[in-house]
Amino acid sequence: MKSSTDKKFLLLVLALYFSLTLIYSLTVPLWEAPDEPSHYLCVRRFSDGSDFKPPRPSGSINTVWSEGYLFSLYQRSQPPLYYLISAPVMRVIALRALSLGEGMEFPAVRRDFSGSGNLFTHNRKSIWPIPPSEFRGHLMRLFSVFLGGITIFLIYRIARVVFPADPIAAFASGAFAAALPQFNFISGVIGNDSLAALMGAATLLFLVRLADKEKRARSRDFISLGVLIMLSLLTKFNLIFLLPLSIIVIFLKAKDAGSWLVGLSGVVLMLIPILIGVAAAVILFPNEVMVKFRLAVWRFVRTNPSLMTVEHFQWMLKDIYRSFWATFGWMSIRVGWWLYLAWGLISLAGLIGWGKVMILRQGLKGSSKRKAGILAAAIGLLLIGVIKNNLLVRQSQGRFLFPVLGALAVLLSYGLLNLFSERAKEKAALSYAAVFSILNLVSLFAYLIPAIYRT
Repeated sequence: MKSSTDKKFLLLVLALYFSLTLIYSLTVPLWEAPDEPSHYLCVRRFSDGSDFKPPRPSGSINTVWSEGYLFSLYQRSQPPLYYLISAPVMRVIALRALSLGEGMEFPAVRRDFSGSGNLFTHNRKSIWPIPPSEFRGHLMRLFSVFLGGITIFLIYRIARVVFPADPIAAFASGAFAAALPQFNFISGVIGNDSLAALMGAATLLFLVRLADKEKRARSRDFISLGVLIMLSLLTKFNLIFLLPLSIIVIFLKAKDAGSWLVGLSGVVLMLIPILIGVAAAVILFPNEVMVKFRLAVWRFVRTNPSLMTVEHFQWMLKDIYRSFWATFGWMSIRVGWWLYLAWGLISLAGLIGWGKVMILRQGLKGSSKRKAGILAAAIGLLLIGVIKNNLLVRQSQGRFLFPVLGALAVLLSYGLLNLFSERAKEKAALSYAAVFSILNLVSLFAYLIPAIYRT
């Protein structure tokens, strides 16, 4: 592929992402996304400092759907990186002319909410105009949109590195992520999932580059990897899967070098930035680190016996599947069954394409097989973590798989394109992007918008 064509495909993918995500971001009323109120308040806590005065809604704070709980700082148990980098953005856009934030006025929970439609009551009855009180919140959402755009770029680059002989796979992979309704939805609201997806994609890109058999690993590569993992863990705890994945890649490099000492030294060098980061956090924020550490250990070792059932496992996998593609609001707005079926059939086609690759042993050249294996391992490790977490608390949300969205997009897209001849691949990729875009728009205009403005 010519360099100019490569750039055109990348720009087309980015244009697709920004067009769709901006529509989602502007259309969905503020706070109608999981944990968005608390994420916003945590950013305000860092932005305003000692001047910050959290809201004091009336009503119980002990029930899940009470204003007292939803508009509280319960997300402060999360690592702080997203809030730290969002705080300066909030200060920049905290213009006097925009009223949101000064009065800290939040909507009330719908008293008739039963798990469907909007969670809150809103004065906004149509898509346009956006109420002036929501301007500042929507401007803050644009930061998440920007982070998601970087993630799309990184996914495109992952595909170019893993399958350099199939450049059209990069376009298909980018289109997969750019037109994924749930990713557009989550990337268009205030929350740390957008940064978690970015850090996951950035680390995967670094790992597949490092895994190249022709690349000689240097000490600074392992240190840089440690910095990436440290920043990832400062973003969200479920990115811990990157640590064992990185150790696997390091020992693959040791195998290439013919010395296990390379692997051991690589692991030590990788751990140095992580340990420095932990030590700094303990010194600066001892109490908060202890709380977060206890929470992490609790999630890692504990399970809920009532959730250790076949019924829960089936429900969990079904819910993760649906919410990976499209379950909007507070997990309260689903799309039609036929859309989930369409995405499932596309994914099945991708798996069949991989079956063709494995059986005929064609299509993979050089280090591509190893790199594809690293992406598959990333998916498996994160999925194990998500399932383990759901055996403690019910959190079967597909957005928790977005740190490996790059791996899923690249592998499924490459597999699907292998069902076509070399001549037909470009047309197949364009058709693939078009189908994903149509399914996305149907999800938005036939299901999300009617559900939002009907309640």
